[in-house]
Amino acid sequence: MKTRLLATTVVAISILFSSIAKAELVIDRDSFSNAMFSGWKPLDKKRFNTHRGKSVRFESVKLWSYNDSKWMNGGMLLLINDDSMGKHTRINCWLSADDGDKYMEDAKRHNVGMTGVLQSYSDSSGFTVKPCKIKIKN
Repeated sequence: MKTRLLATTVVAISILFSSIAKAELVIDRDSFSNAMFSGWKPLDKKRFNTHRGKSVRFESVKLWSYNDSKWMNGGMLLLINDDSMGKHTRINCWLSADDGDKYMEDAKRHNVGMTGVLQSYSDSSGFTVKPCKIKIKN
């Protein structure tokens, strides 16, 4: 079991680092803004679900909150964007413990770019990106 988890983690990290240069799925600011008001189109949802396990990049995301319960014990830090327009626009970005340490040095509502591995998407819980990297834009 540990070997399988380690292998999965190594693959995910490899995908993450290769995705920094070129993501397989890019969600730009305009598409994201349009979805806030009218929801995602069925073809978009299909694209999200067929890209599970592949690299994704969100060009502009407003961080709103975080959940540090796992990070406080040495685990990953969960960052959550502003999903006030509906759960279908939520992004759950899981930072490594080290990246979580860096973020928590100045934990506030940043505008960021996000890159990572798309784990899942649903209308009821939004996107889960794990592992995830951020680049602060402001």
